Amino acid sequence: MELTQLGRRLVIQHWRLVLACMVVAVGGVLLLKAAHPSTYTASTRLVLDTQDPTTRQEAVAIADTAKAIATSPTQVDEALRKAGVTGRDPAEVARDDVTVASVGSSGVLAVSVSYDSAKPAAAIANALSGAVMRTRLGSSQGVSRAVISDLDRRLGDLRERISRAYAKLAALRVHGKSSGSAGDRLRARRQSFGEQESVLESERVSVLTEAASKPKPAIVSAATPPAHADRSGLAADVVLALLLGLIVGVGLAGLLEILRPTVVGSDAVAREFGAPLLGTLPAAPDQEGALTDLTAVTGRLSLAMGASGTSSVSLLAADPEVDLGALAARLDAVRPQMSLPTNAPSGARRGDPTGTPAAGEMPAHGSGGMAVRAPMDAAQSSNGHAVVGIVVVAPQSLSVTNVTDTTQLLGVGRIPVVGVITYSRSRG
Repeated sequence: MELTQLGRRLVIQHWRLVLACMVVAVGGVLLLKAAHPSTYTASTRLVLDTQDPTTRQEAVAIADTAKAIATSPTQVDEALRKAGVTGRDPAEVARDDVTVASVGSSGVLAVSVSYDSAKPAAAIANALSGAVMRTRLGSSQGVSRAVISDLDRRLGDLRERISRAYAKLAALRVHGKSSGSAGDRLRARRQSFGEQESVLESERVSVLTEAASKPKPAIVSAATPPAHADRSGLAADVVLALLLGLIVGVGLAGLLEILRPTVVGSDAVAREFGAPLLGTLPAAPDQEGALTDLTAVTGRLSLAMGASGTSSVSLLAADPEVDLGALAARLDAVRPQMSLPTNAPSGARRGDPTGTPAAGEMPAHGSGGMAVRAPMDAAQSSNGHAVVGIVVVAPQSLSVTNVTDTTQLLGVGRIPVVGVITYSRSRG
């Protein structure tokens, strides 16, 4: 099948169906957009207590950590309460209205919150950024704080023991026994406690130094109420809807063509009947305005009859609902040299009211029962009767079933097809 014929069958033949699918798709997009009110997005920029990333992957990892915290329903619920927003599901807000992304490949994070109003959006974004920093600090510095607390407890215990050792040595000196074995043991114990205290102090300083060397989280830029609503993306959605409607419409048209195939186009219809195209009428022959100018059709019909050696033709309607009487009458009026019986019964000769067809004549087809005859001095067949041909009158869009039925009817009489006249018709 030619691409031109395929396009005619799928798009031109079913353009109303394709257009309806596109309209439905666009209408659905417009309804969805109307159901969702305008939103405002406020953003804050912050840094966490992490080292500056050196690669894009590290920046993404930091952003993922912050996103995991910011989209927690617990954190979102706390931010909503601080912003004074009620009646919203924290899980829904976290899923649909909170986004976290790194700014380029840096360690700076952008926390964005979308809401129906500008001021609440900024308030929620600021509260959520603070919650992210506190949660991150509690997670990263919790171990350091636990270690320092344990070291402080152990140092306190050692210092208490050292104090007791000093008290006992002082008591021995009062009694003059500090130089004995008991005093030596106390001094040795006090020295051991002092060494342990030095070790613990060193560990405590190391932990504090490590904690102090980490970057401090901070808000780089607080959120401010946005001045304009977010873009709805309506233009892009409408374009996508048009493409989707076009695809669905063409698909449905293809399904209809599979179930009920058609032949579209005057040249395609003429090829189906194996005859030349004599012309195309602007409307069905029995409609007003269809037969205003038949000069071109009549001229081509004369050439076709001369080339095929046919002295008379009969009109055959591929669509049985079309009346060909007016077309025959107009051909007779435009081409006086052709004798066209008008309103004659099927197969009747001029002056013969019995309705019996003459020998060699082809009965006329169509509800008007018209036949086109050549002049009286036209070529005769070997038995002295006029040679008869068929002119098929068919719409530009014809179902394969009608083509088959018409072809079978032509095969019954074995009469040559001189040409094809097509016409346009409106389709519901």
